[in-house]
Amino acid sequence: MVILLSVVMLSALSTIGLSGVMSASTNIDISRNERIAVQGFYNAEGGIEHAKAYLSTINLDTALSTHSGDLFNGPITLAHGSYHVAVTDNDDGDGDTAADADNIIVATATGASGTGETSTLQVIVQKTPPGALTPPGAISVVGEGDTSIAASNNITVDGRDWTLTDTTNPTGPETDKYAIALSNIGAGASNQTAAAAMSDLDSDISSNQEANFVGIDNPSYDESIGVDDGMTSAEIQAFVDMAKTAANTTLMVADVPNNGVSGNTSGANNCLTVGANNVCLGSPANPMITYFNMKLAENGNVDRQVKFNGNIEGAGLLIVEGNDLLLKGRVSWTGMIITLGVNVGAGMMGGGGSNTQNMLGAFIVDDQGTDNGNELVLNGSVTAQYSSEAIELARTALLNNGVGPITQVSWRQL
Repeated sequence: MVILLSVVMLSALSTIGLSGVMSASTNIDISRNERIAVQGFYNAEGGIEHAKAYLSTINLDTALSTHSGDLFNGPITLAHGSYHVAVTDNDDGDGDTAADADNIIVATATGASGTGETSTLQVIVQKTPPGALTPPGAISVVGEGDTSIAASNNITVDGRDWTLTDTTNPTGPETDKYAIALSNIGAGASNQTAAAAMSDLDSDISSNQEANFVGIDNPSYDESIGVDDGMTSAEIQAFVDMAKTAANTTLMVADVPNNGVSGNTSGANNCLTVGANNVCLGSPANPMITYFNMKLAENGNVDRQVKFNGNIEGAGLLIVEGNDLLLKGRVSWTGMIITLGVNVGAGMMGGGGSNTQNMLGAFIVDDQGTDNGNELVLNGSVTAQYSSEAIELARTALLNNGVGPITQVSWRQL
């Protein structure tokens, strides 16, 4: 009887033990299957994040046309699986699936685990214009602020907000800026003080010119000039570093003849020949980014100013880095002009009559040097007007060339 009872108990314990082993094995299988399924999901999420980062650097038309819906030209292999990303146009009403009309597209990522189980996610993303500089004046001089303004009634600098279509009075939405603003004077290598720079600037503007320098009313002066340190050299450099990577045209010293950019622009995109290059400077309908790299260290220490002399029009963003910019003849620019570097300056020197310098937008001169030269020269027939609408053209040029953050509009799992 005792032996029989022992056998029954051993049999029962064996059954319980076997059941426990089988249960544990089943739980391990379930956990492994769940882990495999989740791995595919995580790989798909990685594909979405990779897509958003990449789309922030390229034009969405390029994403749709060049990549033919396959953003990375095949799957991206990972240590534990892979992902594949396809991009397609949303219903933007243009009837063309290879072109974007509203800066919105659809990205679909399929993640696969190491054993082939898949998970698919889909997002709608929108590219928005990058942040822009906020110039405190129609003309802003940063770092060092030596100026030379000829005693001419034909010089007008206006810090009120003009639209592209205003002719008599400004109707733009922004509050007034200074006609000429000095920013962070002495913050760099210069030991110049803002007070000394302001005194010199005030002396440069003769009494019969004061009414032509309008904008913020500064009670300390009879014209619209003032100090505003809201824009720094670091911000300007960061903006330029971003913009020059997306330039429509980049010119080095070797590309620019001694007489500079001369002749007449023509065509819808305001094109002309510069040395051996056909250069288009853009229009309000199609603003462009033109970048002159004149830095000595990157040009064999060859020192060359950038001169514009002719009947020249352009729109968007004009950047000269590393040397001076001189505008002569009849030059008309709509957008932003930036000159920056060490011991650099800019001049608007209209010749009178039809040879008038016209700038609608914002002109920035950022000199971090300590030379005795002037950072800003105005001479002859010059009109410089602040325009938030024209500044927006510079941001549009950046966006058109693929620069701009990506915002996720919606997410779903398929």
